Amino acid sequence: VKDLGTDSEQRCDYPDFTKKVCQSVQENSNSRGVLICGSGIGMCISANKFKDIRCALCHDYYTALVARQKYDCNVLAVGSQVIGQGVIQEIAEVFLNTLSLIHISEPTRLLSISYAVFCLKKK
Repeated sequence: VKDLGTDSEQRCDYPDFTKKVCQSVQENSNSRGVLICGSGIGMCISANKFKDIRCALCHDYYTALVARQKYDCNVLAVGSQVIGQGVIQEIAEVFLNTLSLIHISEPTRLLSISYAVFCLKKK
């Protein structure tokens, strides 16, 4: 586990920390990242701009499970002002410990998701 976050409760620019986490995940394709901010929305949007990053904003056990199993998400975003610390811990545990099944059940889905992002950037 590598902590790339802030050591302060002072306001900070979340894209700086999103970048650190996403670059770390890009360097090791088997790794995963967890982003925590107020709502999780801004970090999720920011993370999904990085090549090969598939970030999901999750609010419960089920969305974290599906993010890993069906979409092979490699970065998790959660909002600490939206859900409690216990739920965040449960979501992080399922996200970090769930294997992706996308290559078995939907082998073209990951390619389709990546292609859709590419097409959106081309416009």
